[in-house]
Amino acid sequence: MASFALDISFLYTDIGFGTYTDGLLRSLISNDSDHQWHCLSNELPEEIAAFSVIRENRDRSPFVFPPNVKVVSTRHKRRLLWSNTALPRYLKQNQIDLFHSVDNISLPLWRKPCALVLTLHDLIPLRFPRLVEAKNAMALRWCLPRVVRQADRIICDSECTRSDLLSLFPQAIGKAVTIYPGVDSQRFHPLDENQRAKRFAELEKKYNIRDGYILTVASVSPRRNLDRLLTAFQYLRESGGERDRQLVIAGVRDHGSEGFFKRVKALGVDEWVRFLGHVPRTDLPALYQCASCSVCVSLYEGFGFPVLESLACGTSVVASRVSSIPEVGGQMAVYVDPYDPNHIAHGMQEALRDRSPEAVRQRVAWSSGFHWEKTARMIHEIYLQAIEEQKAG
Repeated sequence: MASFALDISFLYTDIGFGTYTDGLLRSLISNDSDHQWHCLSNELPEEIAAFSVIRENRDRSPFVFPPNVKVVSTRHKRRLLWSNTALPRYLKQNQIDLFHSVDNISLPLWRKPCALVLTLHDLIPLRFPRLVEAKNAMALRWCLPRVVRQADRIICDSECTRSDLLSLFPQAIGKAVTIYPGVDSQRFHPLDENQRAKRFAELEKKYNIRDGYILTVASVSPRRNLDRLLTAFQYLRESGGERDRQLVIAGVRDHGSEGFFKRVKALGVDEWVRFLGHVPRTDLPALYQCASCSVCVSLYEGFGFPVLESLACGTSVVASRVSSIPEVGGQMAVYVDPYDPNHIAHGMQEALRDRSPEAVRQRVAWSSGFHWEKTARMIHEIYLQAIEEQKAG
């Protein structure tokens, strides 16, 4: 019986790492009684908005671990220190066969106590350093060459991410593999009219939003391109005959968000732009299901869960034709140039008209190709390959 360790530190966070970890747990671990699992969690800095909601999310969305899973929590304030002290020591002492990190960089960099697998979601700090905090770009620039050397396999969320990795680190060609994440179709699915009316009434009461709203699920940060989306929304209201639409933003404030909120006030559109902040996971599906359309006009995404989740709910999506997003949206999204607010506004007009039952069916059918059981099978194969290679020396 092999012994696997998975880093679940981000399970209850408001970022893609959290969605990814949750999907792996439910598909990879819940259905695997043949192996011993160690789920390792380290403390995350609560001054980061996406991490500060961990306790609330844990209370609202508990995960029940099966008997063959041991959960171990540690409290190292610095993640780099944890991954190179407590983590390798634990892996060695407990004779772990393989460790899987899900956050781009957290592998033991000097010792190799077992086979090592890393999920690389994106290379944003290297590709677009101006869009992130300087310390994040510096950390990835320093860590990634060492991570590439240490990892036995690097799982990339998209062909875009894999291509970015190989362009910067050609030596990773024998290690890098693309395995798409999935979507939880039990949570993200269309509603009939009666179900939708009931769920919208709950959202309206809780968030003070109006029927017919346009949704974007994104942290407020430069990479999410909300400034141009706001301009496009103004065009839509003033020139597109959509003056009663609300733009609803579900996501936390992130680095560089101050300018966006100042602009909302300066334009006098506070009533029409609803910022919800952190949204509990239990409310997120309903926000997609009740939206007239959703918008993801990021300048770069390593995968793009909001595009996939919206399609799984049957809701039309306006999406950037950049990075990995066309891989996720296929032919189901309305693609726009994220640097052109006028083009974004026209894309929203098109998406708002496209609500036929056949279109809903096609979106759901496309999204069904991304399922966590398929992801889990492919990752399990990667685990076994890495362990065999580690044993062979």
